[in-house]
Amino acid sequence: MEREFYVIVERDAIVTNSIIMHGCRIGQGATVDGAILDKLVTVGPGARIGAGDPLPMGHPDVDTGGLVVIGKGSSVPAACSIGRDCIVAPDVRAEMVPSADIAAGTTVAP
Repeated sequence: MEREFYVIVERDAIVTNSIIMHGCRIGQGATVDGAILDKLVTVGPGARIGAGDPLPMGHPDVDTGGLVVIGKGSSVPAACSIGRDCIVAPDVRAEMVPSADIAAGTTVAP
């Protein structure tokens, strides 16, 4: 298998305060803020990663410091909004994402 050592950020997409690993694609008009995207992640057009405010410090369920972490090979559907402090497990396909709006502190896993 050939490795992909690039990142594609499509037109009108905005990436701030984030770490994007190789092989990722960020769709047209998407926003990624305060996130870590592992290898081969696809963010659909118009999606919003890192939406809203982080959870209060010391929240009992998750403590990512406000970051959104998206695991290797996962796909975020178009126009999906993922709040702060969320974790998307590796290999989550777009159809596995339970809703268009993922609340802060949620973990999405297959």
